Amino acid sequence: MKLLTNGTGTYLTGDRIADAVVRLGIALSNEQRVDVVEIPYRAPHGGVEQAMLTIGWQTRVNAETQSTAGDELVDHRAVQAIVAQAHRLVPHGDTPMSRDEVGHTQGYEDML
Repeated sequence: MKLLTNGTGTYLTGDRIADAVVRLGIALSNEQRVDVVEIPYRAPHGGVEQAMLTIGWQTRVNAETQSTAGDELVDHRAVQAIVAQAHRLVPHGDTPMSRDEVGHTQGYEDML
Protein backbone atom coordinates (compact mmCIF):
# COMPACT_ATOMS: atom_id res chain seq x y z
CA MET A 1 0.00 0.00 0.00
CA LYS A 2 1.08 3.58 -0.53
CA LEU A 3 0.22 6.90 1.05
CA LEU A 4 -0.77 9.29 -1.71
CA THR A 5 -0.40 12.87 -0.50
CA ASN A 6 -1.50 16.11 -2.15
CA GLY A 7 -2.56 19.55 -0.98
CA THR A 8 -5.90 18.31 0.33
CA GLY A 9 -4.82 15.30 2.34
CA THR A 10 -3.25 11.88 2.55
CA TYR A 11 -4.92 8.78 1.16
CA LEU A 12 -3.92 5.15 1.76
CA THR A 13 -4.37 3.34 -1.55
CA GLY A 14 -2.99 0.47 -3.57
CA ASP A 15 0.49 0.55 -5.09
CA ARG A 16 -0.70 0.37 -8.70
CA ILE A 17 -3.30 3.09 -8.11
CA ALA A 18 -0.79 5.44 -6.49
CA ASP A 19 1.82 4.81 -9.18
CA ALA A 20 -0.72 5.49 -11.94
CA VAL A 21 -1.75 8.76 -10.28
CA VAL A 22 1.86 9.91 -9.98
CA ARG A 23 2.56 9.04 -13.65
CA LEU A 24 -0.57 10.91 -14.76
CA GLY A 25 0.45 13.91 -12.64
CA ILE A 26 3.84 14.00 -14.35
CA ALA A 27 2.29 13.70 -17.81
CA LEU A 28 -0.14 16.52 -17.03
CA SER A 29 2.66 18.69 -15.66
CA ASN A 30 4.68 18.16 -18.82
CA GLU A 31 1.73 19.56 -20.76
CA GLN A 32 1.14 22.33 -18.20
CA ARG A 33 -2.37 21.02 -17.58
CA VAL A 34 -4.39 19.91 -14.58
CA ASP A 35 -7.12 17.32 -14.28
CA VAL A 36 -9.18 15.55 -11.67
CA VAL A 37 -8.72 11.88 -10.93
CA GLU A 38 -10.94 9.66 -8.80
CA ILE A 39 -9.25 7.11 -6.58
CA PRO A 40 -10.36 4.54 -4.03
CA TYR A 41 -8.64 4.75 -0.65
CA ARG A 42 -8.74 2.96 2.66
CA ALA A 43 -10.50 5.19 5.20
CA PRO A 44 -9.40 5.27 8.87
CA HIS A 45 -12.41 3.12 9.82
CA GLY A 46 -11.15 0.39 7.42
CA GLY A 47 -13.72 0.81 4.68
CA VAL A 48 -13.02 1.89 1.12
CA GLU A 49 -14.06 5.38 0.06
CA GLN A 50 -13.53 7.53 -3.04
CA ALA A 51 -11.58 10.77 -3.35
CA MET A 52 -11.37 13.27 -6.19
CA LEU A 53 -7.86 14.70 -6.52
CA THR A 54 -6.69 17.61 -8.63
CA ILE A 55 -3.31 16.73 -10.11
CA GLY A 56 -0.94 18.08 -12.72
CA TRP A 57 0.67 21.43 -13.43
CA GLN A 58 1.75 23.28 -10.29
CA THR A 59 0.18 20.72 -7.97
CA ARG A 60 2.06 18.28 -5.78
CA VAL A 61 1.35 14.62 -5.39
CA ASN A 62 3.66 12.18 -3.62
CA ALA A 63 3.46 8.45 -3.06
CA GLU A 64 5.24 6.74 -0.17
CA THR A 65 5.29 3.02 0.56
CA GLN A 66 3.40 2.28 3.76
CA SER A 67 3.58 -0.88 5.83
CA THR A 68 0.06 -1.99 6.65
CA ALA A 69 -1.46 -5.06 8.22
CA GLY A 70 -4.43 -5.07 5.83
CA ASP A 71 -4.85 -6.38 2.32
CA GLU A 72 -3.58 -4.44 -0.68
CA LEU A 73 -6.28 -2.19 -2.13
CA VAL A 74 -6.76 -3.36 -5.71
CA ASP A 75 -9.11 -1.67 -8.19
CA HIS A 76 -8.34 -2.63 -11.78
CA ARG A 77 -11.02 -0.30 -13.18
CA ALA A 78 -9.57 2.68 -11.35
CA VAL A 79 -6.08 1.93 -12.67
CA GLN A 80 -7.42 1.46 -16.20
CA ALA A 81 -9.30 4.77 -16.00
CA ILE A 82 -6.22 6.65 -14.77
CA VAL A 83 -4.00 5.09 -17.44
CA ALA A 84 -6.63 5.96 -20.08
CA GLN A 85 -6.56 9.59 -18.91
CA ALA A 86 -2.80 9.64 -19.43
CA HIS A 87 -3.08 8.08 -22.88
CA ARG A 88 -5.66 10.69 -23.94
CA LEU A 89 -3.14 13.45 -23.38
CA VAL A 90 -2.03 14.88 -26.69
CA PRO A 91 1.11 17.02 -26.69
CA HIS A 92 0.22 20.65 -27.27
CA GLY A 93 3.73 21.83 -28.10
CA ASP A 94 4.64 23.88 -31.14
CA THR A 95 2.71 22.69 -34.16
CA PRO A 96 2.64 24.25 -37.61
CA MET A 97 -0.31 26.45 -38.45
CA SER A 98 -2.84 25.08 -40.92
CA ARG A 99 -3.61 26.91 -44.18
CA ASP A 100 -6.83 28.22 -42.61
CA GLU A 101 -5.01 29.54 -39.55
CA VAL A 102 -2.36 31.23 -41.69
CA GLY A 103 -5.09 32.78 -43.82
CA HIS A 104 -6.60 34.48 -40.78
CA THR A 105 -3.41 36.24 -39.73
CA GLN A 106 -2.45 39.69 -40.95
CA GLY A 107 0.60 40.24 -43.10
CA TYR A 108 1.09 36.63 -44.14
CA GLU A 109 -0.96 36.58 -47.33
CA ASP A 110 2.13 35.82 -49.42
CA MET A 111 2.63 32.52 -47.55
CA LEU A 112 -0.55 31.01 -49.01
